[in-house]
Amino acid sequence: MSAPRDVLVAFALVAAIAAARLSLAAERPAVVEAGKLAPELRVEGWKSSKPLALGDLQGKVVLLTFWGSHSRPSLDELPRLRKLRHDLEGKDVVLLSIHVKKGAEAMPHLVEQYGLDWPICIDPDGDTAKAYKVRAIPHHVLIDKKSIVRDADLALDDARAAIDKLLSE
Repeated sequence: MSAPRDVLVAFALVAAIAAARLSLAAERPAVVEAGKLAPELRVEGWKSSKPLALGDLQGKVVLLTFWGSHSRPSLDELPRLRKLRHDLEGKDVVLLSIHVKKGAEAMPHLVEQYGLDWPICIDPDGDTAKAYKVRAIPHHVLIDKKSIVRDADLALDDARAAIDKLLSE
């Protein structure tokens, strides 16, 4: 190949990559804010549930929990999440845990090891964590019955009271 042709090919590749990145950026969900509609989930690898979309859960309070098998604080919270889930059994509440990209291959084993029996999935590309502004894990987001984010960074210790408040509305 001649040098000018190499330059044209390189330019075409750069242009194609830039166009693809712009296209992906336009498809990304809006970043979460309290009082705004919750961004849809871009997840896979469901355990203990069929695949769910937030639209399927309207009419229920949803506690999203972002966690990771590589995070000791995340693992330490699993028994507390299991207790919360069982305490809320029979109420219009869905606990939904999203394993972050890092260490996702260990998630199925941990589901069995810890006896996790609520919907759990993987955020394979990190898009859902980005949409929900997850900077550290564990991270909890509370969504009301109309799919509106009510608390974008909820402490697990405050979850039960916040959930009960939404259930009474």
